[in-house]
Amino acid sequence: MELVGDHHNRCKGRLTATVTYVRTIKFVAEILEEDPELLHAIVANDDYLS
Repeated sequence: MELVGDHHNRCKGRLTATVTYVRTIKFVAEILEEDPELLHAIVANDDYLS
């Protein structure tokens, strides 16, 4: 995973998203009071990612 922006390959006039937070699955599971294994299974299943 690349977390540092590549300033040399940036296209002029285009907006790009910037990563402002990186959270672990364990941390998010604690906030949501969910099982970390369940969240990991959801994230690992790329059928939900588009």
